[in-house]
Amino acid sequence: MALNIYDFLEERKRQNSFSRGSEATFFSENSYLLSAHEPFRLYLHPLTPFDICRSNILIRALVNKRVIERLYLSRARVAEKEGALSVEEFMEEAMGDLPYFSYDKEKIFVPFFSRALNRIYATDFFKMEVAPYRRLLRDFDSVIMDPFDYWGAALFDSYFTRLVKVKEHEGSLAMYDYDAERLYFITPQGRLENSLAFFDKDLRNPGKTHLMVRIEKVANAYFMNDQDAFYASLLSERLVSRESLMRYRKKRLKLDLPAPSLIEEKER
Repeated sequence: MALNIYDFLEERKRQNSFSRGSEATFFSENSYLLSAHEPFRLYLHPLTPFDICRSNILIRALVNKRVIERLYLSRARVAEKEGALSVEEFMEEAMGDLPYFSYDKEKIFVPFFSRALNRIYATDFFKMEVAPYRRLLRDFDSVIMDPFDYWGAALFDSYFTRLVKVKEHEGSLAMYDYDAERLYFITPQGRLENSLAFFDKDLRNPGKTHLMVRIEKVANAYFMNDQDAFYASLLSERLVSRESLMRYRKKRLKLDLPAPSLIEEKER
């Protein structure tokens, strides 16, 4: 693989608290939920923080599915008393804290299901007790789809992750991971294009305040494929040390590689 800035900075990254952070902890405590479903087993052993992000999306979706089913079935079997909330009102209130994302003004609570099936978990709850949808309560592996292909980048800009949107450009997203201290560039198809690690070992006393304004300059340069602005913003905003960038450039010269280009980096 050709030497690129993304892999180089990943190797130079200083240690952070990601392994003890909320997302890593959430995965370690709940990953067993993935093992019960064949389509999800490849997400059981994430290698990177972004992989953990993807796995946690699925875990939160599984939890949503179970919670919504239990809420509805328990409420539907209780006779409505005078003055009590209707099933619809009860569900809306009870589901208020569940993660979701909006798609064409519809709330998506179970992103590994299609849009049509998601309506059952958002509004058409009664179908849970009607064939053929009743089987979704127990045996649903056959209707699981790849949520990242189906929903694309929008899934990462939602309550299913702890990522923060820095910039959107022609359907692509730049999302910052505070725990991992990485900027992810995600394609419209929901795939990771590049992961940019900040705060390398040579960066002395790295400042971590007002990050969104600082990182946005990097994202703008990336999407404009402006190589000079990209490297200049990494330095001026003290996200990467001058020493590491010099090491990177010397290494490329030693290997007799052409001058780096963001387009080349993206097509690695």
